[in-house]
Amino acid sequence: MARKRQPTIDLRGYHRANRAGMMLLVMTLCQLLVPTVFSAVLELFGADLSSPSWGMPSAGYLLLYLLLYVLTMGIPLLLNRRLLMPKMRRLSPLNLLLDRRLCVVLCGVALCLIANMVAALLNGALFHASSPVSSATVLGDGSVPTLLLDLLVFALAPAVLEETLLRGMVLQTLRPLGDKLAVVVSAVLFALMHGNLRQALYTLMMGLVLGFVFVYTDNLRLTVAVHALANGLSVFATFLLQFTDTDFATFWELVILVVALMLGGVSTLWLWRHPLERSRPPLPTSAVARFRAMIKAPLLWAAVTVMIIRIIALL
Repeated sequence: MARKRQPTIDLRGYHRANRAGMMLLVMTLCQLLVPTVFSAVLELFGADLSSPSWGMPSAGYLLLYLLLYVLTMGIPLLLNRRLLMPKMRRLSPLNLLLDRRLCVVLCGVALCLIANMVAALLNGALFHASSPVSSATVLGDGSVPTLLLDLLVFALAPAVLEETLLRGMVLQTLRPLGDKLAVVVSAVLFALMHGNLRQALYTLMMGLVLGFVFVYTDNLRLTVAVHALANGLSVFATFLLQFTDTDFATFWELVILVVALMLGGVSTLWLWRHPLERSRPPLPTSAVARFRAMIKAPLLWAAVTVMIIRIIALL
């Protein structure tokens, strides 16, 4: 019997890679145009964009920043969902018990904190920066209402919007290429999306963690929870520095870190002792054919090129 010849390129993966590239092109275009239009509108109303916090109180600035961010990410989300997602199979999350979901979240947060520490050490050596967290999180006035607003702006909103786009859309679109390849590619794209070299290593490692959480559970809500908690801990650590001395804030930051890592370690052991038993159907094409499909997708590489140019322009 003649052996069935494997295709040299995975056509389904090729089309999916191009679709993911189109999603990212729409997102990057919005990242370039929306802030420009937003800034022009603010200048028409007399805002001084050259001054810290645009010359506004902290709360007003944070609310405007949130509006800008929602427009920048929300517009591509709506366009992609309307134009590029209707033909795709909707994601059906696994019906995991509460204990497994909690362990997945705690393990994911611990891994993100480890990624933060590694990135902080390397950033300190390369860029003389102590933390990859955005400096925008230090604009509050030290009050609890401002902390809650910081958590909304820098933890919850990015978690919902970025996870919906990068994991719920881009990674899910790339999964016909294979889960591992899709996770790695989406993590690289996640790092490029932020447009900041100082955050690149942290966002790359965080993207890997969030991607594996997503493919392990098929549950976007859990990746949102991990992302929001990881960002929220960074915001809270910055909040501590605003109203107390450095040694006291460092002590409580260390306590939070140790507790989170301990909970993450216990959760990892529990998940290892109780693995998720499920079988995935084998992919119809070889790994080489799927890799070639990604390499030959022009729209995906066009999106990567545009994002790299954006990073260079922001230097």
